[in-house]
Amino acid sequence: AEGFVTKDFQIQEASRFAYITFKRLMYYTCEKPDKFLPEVTEALTAFENQSIAQAQNAESTAAKLYEVNAPGMAQSVLTNYSSQRALDGLSLGDSLLASVEARYRLLYGHRAPTGGATSGLFGRNTVVGCVEPLPSY
Repeated sequence: AEGFVTKDFQIQEASRFAYITFKRLMYYTCEKPDKFLPEVTEALTAFENQSIAQAQNAESTAAKLYEVNAPGMAQSVLTNYSSQRALDGLSLGDSLLASVEARYRLLYGHRAPTGGATSGLFGRNTVVGCVEPLPSY
């Protein structure tokens, strides 16, 4: 697996990573969409609506700062808003994933694959990374 990520990027891949969080959430949700999709959709839609409403305030504040010739402060307002929303989105993803994963395991256990090896990168039949079977509960 070391061919997939160079040593230089391994620590980045080990960090809290939105792509992986939401990919896992997607897989659990798609496994039992009747059970999990409505709540995941509701939470993400509410977050998006809140972000849109709050963005208007940040944009208005930044516009006023630009008008009074304070571009640095305006940029800070926008940067702080977008950075905080990104962190809030990742926290929401972590919370949704923890909830869905815990309930999936309690209700359905672990479904082992029925086919052969997973389809890896570039169509090769490989399993990427450290893959250990999940315990069945």
